[in-house]
Amino acid sequence: NMKAIWSIPEVNRSGNPLQAKLGGSGLGLVALVSLENITPGFTSPSDLNGLGKFIVYMQKENGSFYSKYTPSLGGRSDNWTSLYYPGEAALGLIMLYEKDSSKIWLESAYKALQYLAISRKNSNNVPADHWALLATERLLSAENSNDLKISRELLTNHAIQICESILRDQVINPDKPKYNGGFHADGKTTPSATRLEGLLAAINIIPKSHENWKRIKASIYPGITFLLKAQIKQGEYAGVFPRAI
Repeated sequence: NMKAIWSIPEVNRSGNPLQAKLGGSGLGLVALVSLENITPGFTSPSDLNGLGKFIVYMQKENGSFYSKYTPSLGGRSDNWTSLYYPGEAALGLIMLYEKDSSKIWLESAYKALQYLAISRKNSNNVPADHWALLATERLLSAENSNDLKISRELLTNHAIQICESILRDQVINPDKPKYNGGFHADGKTTPSATRLEGLLAAINIIPKSHENWKRIKASIYPGITFLLKAQIKQGEYAGVFPRAI
């Protein structure tokens, strides 16, 4: 009764064999559950639950995941590990839980975020995992999340670690004023947009009394200003965001 979002060679033209990526099914759930708020019944509950079951099937006992399912290579494989897939999968599961209230989705999402938090606990080089921030904010805000045996402190501290990593990359360069506020030295827009998504989620779960809360909030306005400056305002491409400012 599982379903997956497949990466089909004839469509992707990547040269890779037929495979189902964990992140694809996670983001598939995010998209399809979001669509239910606009067009209820667009996707059947069995299809949504099938995607959820596939994600749970891809999870290991310790909360981590296999990144890909490739039939021609024997099924689940962790020869390659994605930075973003676990957060994407957790977010999809939490949104599915909001739809049908089955605790298995929430428990699996928590296991995923718990694993990330524990594995990064003593690291000084935590990646800018904005998907984990989005999923953490959604989980800690979910109805009945307090019924789970979860450590809010563990997840909140992990969120703070990610935010600290993101803030270290924010550009403050008097010689390149157009780049100021962005989060990439080359003025790229997507890294800035995704990091801002994470920061905006984080300020909802990090206590305002924490020493970093004001720093996080203060970084958001310059970041959004950077994106607004990057957007093309006139001509044929008005409204477009280029890959870099």
